[in-house]
Amino acid sequence: RALNPALRGAFDAALHCERDAAVEPRTAQLALRAELLKSPNYTFLPGREVREVTGAGTVRDDHGEVHAADAVVLCTGAWLGGLVRELAGPDLPVRRVRLQMMQTDPLGEPLPTSVADADSFRYYPAYASPALDELNACSPQPETAATHRMQLLMVQRADGGLTIGDTHEYEHPFAFDTVEEPYEHLAGVVESLLGRPLPRVRRRWAGVYAQCTDPSRVVHRQQVADGVWLVTGPGGRGMTCSPAIAETTADELDW
Repeated sequence: RALNPALRGAFDAALHCERDAAVEPRTAQLALRAELLKSPNYTFLPGREVREVTGAGTVRDDHGEVHAADAVVLCTGAWLGGLVRELAGPDLPVRRVRLQMMQTDPLGEPLPTSVADADSFRYYPAYASPALDELNACSPQPETAATHRMQLLMVQRADGGLTIGDTHEYEHPFAFDTVEEPYEHLAGVVESLLGRPLPRVRRRWAGVYAQCTDPSRVVHRQQVADGVWLVTGPGGRGMTCSPAIAETTADELDW
């Protein structure tokens, strides 16, 4: 509570990560692009889709233009069909995951740390242990959280609002709409930790990302053609870990 005075509610214990940091998604990507544009070696061509790998290090986009390079890295996000399936085959060890999240009005006070709840221990396979079994036995996961494979993840944005999530859905086809029960559950958990009502919810959204099916892997890298690599499947880590993934990928390429 001394490290995060905004947590005035009820909880038994907490773990503090001194190295935790937050990325502001609405500004970070624009800032990175602005910095890259200072280099004559960087060109940004938005609104295009790679349609064909035409040769070693060469691709054709849906505008009919051909781009040649020493190396091509396809960072396809949640797009796993079409060209990706043609190049990587049907057994790509990556799945699509749909989530629901929300963002509130400003909290009115600092939330110095990111906040997660015990459902994070239940969601991530790395935490499987006798201690987790004991937790589940003495304090079962609420039905809504179990049904939607939920965990609380909360971080304060630059404007003071809170980004709060999330659910996990794996069965295709994904629903086109959002459901309210997970939002009600998350609001209740947040209010119990903060010890105060949640600010007005400003935005709700659903998204889809690609996740490696092997939980021990951060990302899936695969050479799919001569001079062409596919990098996908970082899961929910993509926003914060992408610079490190890019650096490691560049180091591992077989030029």
